[in-house]
Amino acid sequence: MLVNNALLTVCGAWFGAVVIPLDWNTPWQKWPIPCYLGAIGGYLISNVLTVTKVTMMSATAKYPIFKLGISIINRLHISK
Repeated sequence: MLVNNALLTVCGAWFGAVVIPLDWNTPWQKWPIPCYLGAIGGYLISNVLTVTKVTMMSATAKYPIFKLGISIINRLHISK
C-alpha cells in the first residue's frame, strides 16, 4: 500500500507540472501549486483504490461477484 501511495503521489505531481509551461499567468499556475495539487490528487486516488479494494475483499465472502472488481483493482495497482 505504501508503494502505491508513493508512486501515485509522484505521478500526480509530475502530471500536475504539465500545466506550468502553458504560461497563462494565472495565480494557481505558479511553480509549486500545480505540483502540490497533482500530488494531493494522486494520493487521494491511491487511497480511494486501496479502501475500495479492502472493502470489496471483506465483502467477497457474502457477495462473490466482487471477485471481479478485486481482480480489476489488482491490475490497476502496481504492487500487491
